Amino acid sequence: MVKARLSMVLVSSFLSICAIAQSDLHAKLVDKNGAPVVGAKVDYRFYDNAEKDPKSRFKMFTAKTEPDGSFTFQSFQASTLPITVAVQFPNGNMRRATIKSDGETAVVDDKSFALTVKIVDAKRQPVSGALVSIDQMIITSPNGRGFMISPGNKPVPTNVSGIAKILDIAADTAVYYKVDAKGYPALTDQTQNLKADESITVSVLHPVTLAGVVTRNGQPVQGAQVNATTFVYHDNGFFGKGASAQTGADGRYELTAAPGMIDLTATKGNDLCCVPLKGIHTAEGNDLDGLNLALIPKVNLTGKILEKESRAPVKGALVRLGGQEITTGADGVFKFAVQPGDFQIQVPKIGDQTLEWTDQIDVNGAVDEAHNPPITIFVPKATMLPPLQKIHGTVKDGNGKPVAGADVWIFTGDHATTDDAGHYEFLKPLNPGQKLFAVSKTATCAAMATLMDKDQVDFVLNTPASVLTGKIVDDAGTPVANAKVAAMGARDNFVFPYGSATTDASGTYTIDGVFSGMPGYMLQVSCNGYGGNQANDLSVKVGETLKVNDLMIGRADATLHGKVLEPDGKPAKSIPVQCTTAHNLVATTDEKGEFAMTGVPRGNVFLYVPSTGDEFGSASAKGGQQDVVIKLEKSQRNAGQIEQDMGGQKAGEIKFGEWLNGTKVSPADLKGKIVVLDMWAIWCHPCVMAMPQVQALYNKYKGQNVVVLGVHMLGTPFDKAKAFVDKKGFTYPLFMDYDGAVDYTNFPAKGIPQIYVIAPDGTITCDTHDVSEAADAVEALVKKRSK
Repeated sequence: MVKARLSMVLVSSFLSICAIAQSDLHAKLVDKNGAPVVGAKVDYRFYDNAEKDPKSRFKMFTAKTEPDGSFTFQSFQASTLPITVAVQFPNGNMRRATIKSDGETAVVDDKSFALTVKIVDAKRQPVSGALVSIDQMIITSPNGRGFMISPGNKPVPTNVSGIAKILDIAADTAVYYKVDAKGYPALTDQTQNLKADESITVSVLHPVTLAGVVTRNGQPVQGAQVNATTFVYHDNGFFGKGASAQTGADGRYELTAAPGMIDLTATKGNDLCCVPLKGIHTAEGNDLDGLNLALIPKVNLTGKILEKESRAPVKGALVRLGGQEITTGADGVFKFAVQPGDFQIQVPKIGDQTLEWTDQIDVNGAVDEAHNPPITIFVPKATMLPPLQKIHGTVKDGNGKPVAGADVWIFTGDHATTDDAGHYEFLKPLNPGQKLFAVSKTATCAAMATLMDKDQVDFVLNTPASVLTGKIVDDAGTPVANAKVAAMGARDNFVFPYGSATTDASGTYTIDGVFSGMPGYMLQVSCNGYGGNQANDLSVKVGETLKVNDLMIGRADATLHGKVLEPDGKPAKSIPVQCTTAHNLVATTDEKGEFAMTGVPRGNVFLYVPSTGDEFGSASAKGGQQDVVIKLEKSQRNAGQIEQDMGGQKAGEIKFGEWLNGTKVSPADLKGKIVVLDMWAIWCHPCVMAMPQVQALYNKYKGQNVVVLGVHMLGTPFDKAKAFVDKKGFTYPLFMDYDGAVDYTNFPAKGIPQIYVIAPDGTITCDTHDVSEAADAVEALVKKRSK
């Protein structure tokens, strides 16, 4: 389960700063040939001490380079080094440069990328004359800070094909772009991460009008606030585009919103709200009246924050629910007034410490007036330890000699490289509890290290490294050159980038320096003009060169037509459908629920409608297919169901579905036994990579009164899941959760893989995403029982 969001860039950028004496910063900028960069504007910005004081002063440093390329930031805080500055040339082009020390001569990065934007209407026809511009650009620094800056690019109009190409965008930046098409609402706050030339398609839609009456106890309510949120799809995710209106004396409202999937709510003051109308499907010209809302009192949602190990209350935890924030006192208690329905609570910060995105705690659930249980949120002790400012150490070989050029990885995806003396250092603070490991091209460390309270971690590369190699071919079996193959490592429910390679003329790639202590790897393949593909669950033995089966990528020249239906069979209008086999290939359904895609890869493809929290849908298809049908399903979360750490609670009933293999158990087989329940799905890569570990757990404790179960979540046809299990040869009991009896009722998963270890008395002793942690819990119960 990967929690990956653009907002992470901004959250992690505002790290606390020690108060020290200030001095001027002097530096010089040159181009790649050593020539001075003259007359360029240099910018660097940050919030001073923002984590301790959100209202702290915004600091901005601006200078202009002299004829020799030099510039000065006056009264600069030296502790922020190294920094990456924005360099704007006289012609308006923006680049980056990194300043590591005072007085340094830094080379301006000459890399740049182009963003090609195609603007289409609801019928996927090109829109010419629309203006596309870069509104803001995010520059990030090695010290973890980042800042936004306006690059000053002039808007670029789309041509008759609906295409605008914005050139000379600084490499490795995230940009906010804006689309202004005549007759359509402006699209702002669109974001795109640029690490290569990028082409995207953006739909502009005419607004719709929504109307109705707001009542309280059957009487119209004046001055109620009605809010509509349209879930707009972009950049592989949804974001909400809002509109609002107030009711008149007759309780009636009318508002204009973007078409698509709309949630509608109403409030009056701080105490009254309504049961939201969710998943309203609208298309251009599909104005709706009669969307009436009844106000009811808000529900009080209460809970407490406890340290996971000691169960002691946690003071100073920031608890966030929507726009509300509460900081816990000595009793760890929090309380919110919420509208009935779904909610999400976040704990992003404890005391002065902002949690890494991998450590942030989310609790989901649904409540109403009659079903509103108190919530307990457990925080691991390691999460509350203060950040370690400069993690450093050495990497040596088995003979004690320093290893230069070795990489030390951390599971957030960051890594540091050793110098000639074998020394490495992470320049930004790291939170305890994270795991590190070291690799070189030929050797790796034998085990991972866990950060706790020491800032020095040394590694010995005493295990031969492994290698992944293989070939990429097209749908005709012809080798594909210049395809990018990225290796993703998976452990502890996180998948992070590990290494990559580009295929040669024979379609062959090699990724060396592979750490064999990882339970599994995934390869992702991409190439311009082709669809994508991936290989899952690649386990590599120590020192092994693993030859991966040929991976086929289809040429992206096929078409595809289909339709999306609501759960009741009606056409689903203005719904985005994504083809995950090709990057940024999205189509939007029309008023008949129909969609059309061009540039679809040949061969098998996978289509899905991403969930907004209420509905989801998916289908397998083939490039060229003209009759694809995707039927949306409703999520089944019930009021009173809370997705939280269930450690210490009594386990609910496990209701078996249809078995996926020949190994079966009955409810009687679970009584008085240690039970391991693994919740997974074939579309979840970390789940698939963890399954061999679950199988090993089953093999180890078979016949020792330990029952290991695997339950497949909703969203996949039974025959497809069974074919996967048969192919992999898993022998522990696996069944399909058809009606959500396990997932949505008694074991509400926070994300999968989700593993519960249940003691013989029915108490849940472990609630985790990590098979290793579950295995430790099983071993502890086995030892306790044998005493």
